Amino acid sequence: MPRRRMFWTLFLPLLSLSPSCLVGAERGPWVAGRVHGSPEPPSRVRVERVFPALSFREPVDLVHEPGSPRWWVLEVGGRLLSFPDRAGASVPDLALNLNRPGVAVGQSLGFDFHPGFATNRELFLVYTVGDGRPDGSRLSRFRVSRTEPPVVDPESETILLTWPSGGHNGSAVRFGPDGFLHVSTGDGSTPEPPDALNTGQNLDDLLSCILRIDPDHPAEGRAFSIPRDNPFRSRPGARPEIWAYGFRNPWRMAFGPDGALWVGDVGWELWETVHRVTAGYNGGWSRLEGPQIIRGSIEPPTPVGEPIVAVPHSEFASLTGGVFAGESGLPWLSGAYVYGDFETGRIRAWWPGGAGAPRQEELCDTTLRIVSFAKDPAGGILVLDYRSEGGIHRLVENTVTGERARFPRKLSETGLFADTRSEVPAAGVVRYSVAAPRWQDHASSGRWLGVPGSQTVATRVGKESWERRWEFPRDSVLVKTLTLEMKAGSAASRKRIETQLLHQDGEAWQAYSYRWNEEGSDAELVPSGGDLREFTIEDAGAPGGRRRQQWRFASRSDCLRCHNTWSGPPLGFNFEQLSSTPAGDEVGRLAALGILTGGLERGSIPALVSPSDESAGVEPRARSWLHSNCAPCHRWGAGGAVAAYFNLDRSLAESRLLDVPPVRGTFGMTSARLVAPGEPWRSVIQYRIESEGSGHMPPIGSRRVDESGVQLVRRWIESLRPGATPPDPSRLSTDTSAALAFLGKHPQPPAHVVEAAVGSTNGAVRDLFQRHLPDSRRRPVLGPGFPASSVLGITGSGARGAELFRSESGPHCRRCHAVGGAGGRFGPPLDGVGVRMGPEELLEQMVQPSRRIAPEFVVHLVETRDGLVRTGFRVGKDLQTLRLRVEDGTVQTLEAGEVVSDQVSPVSAMPEGLLDALTAVEAADLLAYLRSLR
Repeated sequence: MPRRRMFWTLFLPLLSLSPSCLVGAERGPWVAGRVHGSPEPPSRVRVERVFPALSFREPVDLVHEPGSPRWWVLEVGGRLLSFPDRAGASVPDLALNLNRPGVAVGQSLGFDFHPGFATNRELFLVYTVGDGRPDGSRLSRFRVSRTEPPVVDPESETILLTWPSGGHNGSAVRFGPDGFLHVSTGDGSTPEPPDALNTGQNLDDLLSCILRIDPDHPAEGRAFSIPRDNPFRSRPGARPEIWAYGFRNPWRMAFGPDGALWVGDVGWELWETVHRVTAGYNGGWSRLEGPQIIRGSIEPPTPVGEPIVAVPHSEFASLTGGVFAGESGLPWLSGAYVYGDFETGRIRAWWPGGAGAPRQEELCDTTLRIVSFAKDPAGGILVLDYRSEGGIHRLVENTVTGERARFPRKLSETGLFADTRSEVPAAGVVRYSVAAPRWQDHASSGRWLGVPGSQTVATRVGKESWERRWEFPRDSVLVKTLTLEMKAGSAASRKRIETQLLHQDGEAWQAYSYRWNEEGSDAELVPSGGDLREFTIEDAGAPGGRRRQQWRFASRSDCLRCHNTWSGPPLGFNFEQLSSTPAGDEVGRLAALGILTGGLERGSIPALVSPSDESAGVEPRARSWLHSNCAPCHRWGAGGAVAAYFNLDRSLAESRLLDVPPVRGTFGMTSARLVAPGEPWRSVIQYRIESEGSGHMPPIGSRRVDESGVQLVRRWIESLRPGATPPDPSRLSTDTSAALAFLGKHPQPPAHVVEAAVGSTNGAVRDLFQRHLPDSRRRPVLGPGFPASSVLGITGSGARGAELFRSESGPHCRRCHAVGGAGGRFGPPLDGVGVRMGPEELLEQMVQPSRRIAPEFVVHLVETRDGLVRTGFRVGKDLQTLRLRVEDGTVQTLEAGEVVSDQVSPVSAMPEGLLDALTAVEAADLLAYLRSLR
């Protein structure tokens, strides 16, 4: 089965406010809500229920009987049913119940008819008989009667193959145009650790594979034979049934017009993929997940293929392989590969491209649990919905536009407020607060929750974040309004800037922003791509007495980079944030109001504390700050590029923070660590939260430094090992560690020190001190998330770009890359890069360097017995030695007996954000220079 994880996500972690506790208040029903549907343009396609009188119990596969007007449906519980292909079909006919004396079905998963079914009446089916059994998965052949309706003879079962059953069983079954039977198998394990059985890159068992057998010509001692051209038939130690391998949970597959087998593979933490599979293909699992290397120390038996489609978890969560569209009903879709997602209900099409480039389009966003696709005899596409009363739907042209037209374009139209100007909530909408608000550039906030009618939010506690499922009724809305003081310290100068909504549409949270008008009377819906505004704040504490503040209204997709499938309940509305707030126990208060119900026992889940609460200890305050500001991305499964856990429910021993070398750059710090106990000047985390340059974290929702948070985290790091000696402050203009240590002693540095630092040739030092300059002297840099058009639309100067490339004040490309033999030897030489890549691809590679990493430039983290960890590219390995090219370009040879572990980083050695600290013209100049390298 594809994994089944709820999809509760939140637009941005919610900030603090100080409402009255409302203890004893009665909550009335919320009936004024008007947030329904979507403001997005209507999709070209919609799903329409067919055979409406029919429903099934968790159906998993749908196949049309060859040469007959009859559909067959397999249910996960073991029933195989059929019904005539006519709209009035009302009662399915039971053809087979796999549950019988001596057989207790765990799951029945896939089936197909023999191409010669009209003559031989053979049907092939995969089911399991328990988890963890070495023979728990079965591929069986059955015979079907010629009666009307047809029935399957359970006594005719012949078991062809067995393999271990487990968490991922694959079990798609399809005959190919060659007449041979193809069956998928999963890696047989639970999600974490990935590929626990280490089977993905092995050829000596049947797991993680596409098997190919000939059931028509039994060999001696078995009910099938091995096709002569199976790729591993003659390989010593390999199972001859294997036709392709390296898949995690290949869920549904279909043969395309090109004769290749197209397979949808369910990913782990980051990517969902579609593979075009031919003989001998290696899908990469578990060396890779999609384009991301996760276990690079695994040596693949054969070269790894590249998926045709790789969808990030911000968009899909459990991909279901699809079919190729025919011309019936939707001729414009003809020839496209149509696939979907079990969790989000989205359906997409991928066109191979022909003479042009391949292209993709989202066809529709449904509320279905898409478990399988099928084609009718005319080429139309059907979708099977996996539910307790699942049904069958057809893709049809969409002519419905009403939901978009009704979506509220103004905050006053949402039904959330009785008085929008004063933010008086509508009846039934409840205000609440959180314990540890996220820093968001000096903004304060108010928060509300609207649950339709008198419905409730059901709570439940699990082991990991994604298992703590809080189930919200459809059309529930979480609200946050962000407010800035136009004069720092003056409550009377407060101005509402943005109201953010999270709307539960029945399947997932959707995020929207409303921008307040100048009068403060109402707010208008922000476009899906986001927006920018700039404010000038009077602030006596800012250099020059004024603070120019750029405000970024995040795009609707930006939020999903952190608030994704794996985040569990909404990031700012959960036990951690609500259990112990400055306003009291919000869980208890909301339960008393009848909003929260269910498993309210919080168990061992730690409650966050306010980072500003001086009565709490430094460690819980600092870790609460890190939880709110960093854990949305850096927690198990959340998609953060660094495998560290900032969430408070992980102990420090489990956090992967202490004394761990960084994989995303050291910023010039001496012996840098993520957290160097006692030494914040060697701690990359300290640098990232204190810099406003390209290394700033968090990357979304904040660009200004939280001075209080910086000092709090610094005190915590110092407390981990007191008494360390900081570096010589006289070197602060050239040494990043010295600069960071100086700022720890002098949070408001003297003007002459600031001048010296911002004139430094060390870009990391300049970025630390930029915030101490008046805004008028700061560079108008691109910042994170800039649109590609802002650079591609400028004609850059290659000559200026060459100077920037060589300059110490540039993005330091020359440290790793050589041009014409001059420069670093760590990364690949850039000669000829202008021929290999176009401007769009070059820019994407610089902005998102981890999206595609060539195998030879995968970063290895090699720990040796002396306690050191060396980082570099592995250039050789044998039984005696391991050779590693390190950052200075030299090759270090390590004795095999000295190596404790050899792990692979999932991210590129080239850090993200290289261009963020450049102006748009500088970035265009650099791009022009790289394009000139031919």
